[in-house]
Amino acid sequence: MAFFVSPATKLERAMRALMILQGNGSWLDTYISNQALDKDRILPNRTFVVRNFSPTKPYRPEGVCQLEIQHHFDATVQPETNPVQPRVDMDAFVGDTFDTLNMGGGSDATDLQALATAITQAGRWLAIPDPDPTNKVSAAIVAANADMVNFRCDWVKFSTPLITRGNDTATTNWVEIVTLTAFVSHAAN
Repeated sequence: MAFFVSPATKLERAMRALMILQGNGSWLDTYISNQALDKDRILPNRTFVVRNFSPTKPYRPEGVCQLEIQHHFDATVQPETNPVQPRVDMDAFVGDTFDTLNMGGGSDATDLQALATAITQAGRWLAIPDPDPTNKVSAAIVAANADMVNFRCDWVKFSTPLITRGNDTATTNWVEIVTLTAFVSHAAN
């Protein structure tokens, strides 16, 4: 049952893939929690972190995840720059996240089924090989994500508080965190 230990990581990977597929992130500025911390990470960047996973029954690969989407920014204003620009850039970067989360598009923010479906599809996309056999990048992605083939996000909702903000305690960076709750499972369909 090796797949049991990874529902949280699967949600992180699916959310990362969704941001990238929606054009609101890249492999260079969007991370998951277990990637090695690199001092040379591009700023701003986004990191998906599942803080906890509560299985519905012991030893079942399904349950509720608490997901943080952390947005990291340089907290220092560089000399010879517009002091307002970092705030504008931060708003645009966090806005890209909300553009992706607003899959349903309607004013009813409680209906996030379209987002759950998109998370499922993005997660499964990671396990689908590119038909072009010379595409080595795709082959590497598929090899690293073969366990995503049966990933499913059944539902997702915004958590309370939705946004928290402050200084990143490990650096001088600023962080804005969007929090979601999702039910993920391992399903054949």
